[in-house]
Amino acid sequence: MRCAALLIGSPTLLDHLGVLSHHLEVPLFVTNEHAFSLAQKFYPMFDMHFIDLQTLTIEYISHHWDVLFVTGKFFAQEMQLLFTAMQRSPPRIIYCPHGNSDKGRSLTTHSMQDISLFYGDHMKNLLEETGATKQLRGMIRTGNYRLPFYLRHKKFYDALAEEALLSLPQDKPLLLYAPTWADVENPSPFFKVIDPVIEILSPTYNIVVLLHPLMREDHPANLMALTSRYEEKKEVLFLEDFPAIYPLLARCIAYLGDYSSIGYDALAMDCPIYFLLEKEGLYHRKNPIFSCGTVLNVNDLVHIETWIQEDNKSAQRRALYQHVFGDFLDAKCLQTEIWQSLGKKCPSYLPGQT
Repeated sequence: MRCAALLIGSPTLLDHLGVLSHHLEVPLFVTNEHAFSLAQKFYPMFDMHFIDLQTLTIEYISHHWDVLFVTGKFFAQEMQLLFTAMQRSPPRIIYCPHGNSDKGRSLTTHSMQDISLFYGDHMKNLLEETGATKQLRGMIRTGNYRLPFYLRHKKFYDALAEEALLSLPQDKPLLLYAPTWADVENPSPFFKVIDPVIEILSPTYNIVVLLHPLMREDHPANLMALTSRYEEKKEVLFLEDFPAIYPLLARCIAYLGDYSSIGYDALAMDCPIYFLLEKEGLYHRKNPIFSCGTVLNVNDLVHIETWIQEDNKSAQRRALYQHVFGDFLDAKCLQTEIWQSLGKKCPSYLPGQT
């Protein structure tokens, strides 16, 4: 049984699919040259290979792989259609989520999936609530494999973070602001609130703005104007191309977001969390992360320093982390779960080996 992880898309997916492939000792194939270059810097420990999209023909996939780990929700359905048209048997597809997002609650139709991984009870409940489980052939819980990976390589990633943050003043605590991209359910107020965020908070804090990859794609002119406006502001860093999130969270005194899944990652560091919203999303009150933080508008920003000092939601954050991720599954246990879900007897060798 020949297995591989196939990354088609944003470099941020390296911290999800890539880390999973390393955890399971499955080789990772990357189709984007920029993502591959970043992977060489941030994840040199991976068994990783560059492959051009033009090489990924039906014949190539059929000849090389029986099982593919992917991050594309439509990949299994597309493979089924393509391989059926070519009268071939498609590989088994295992979907790896890229974050514990609360997006998608309004969906009424879902694409067919082969096997879907999920972190813990929170994601499982969301899949059941929206009806997605009816389109899944199998589900496997993984727990949080990304945090142990960071802790195992902490010295390496802390050094990368220190290098990235070197331009910031050394005498100020760090706030991490990680806005997501806007959709119909959860509108991000980023471009409307970023100026007061910087003007109100930068006298007290260093502000690292972790830009979502779709932001430059969807709003290139706005983003260029914004970064140019603050390029001389030494307390502000607009950070792109830094896929490893935990070394940043480990350095921040508080997390500021909106609807990004990074809010759930921040639970692991038990730092105070705040949500800057222009208006509530359609399913705002169903998102449990908001019970562990404070929802703000721009007028509330002046109170953050006091609120950080008086934070008393640690127990709630720890409880939600357990609900979201549950206990960690080591590689051997997860491999066994995967092979059983594939209907195979777990071999004596690892999935990535032949």
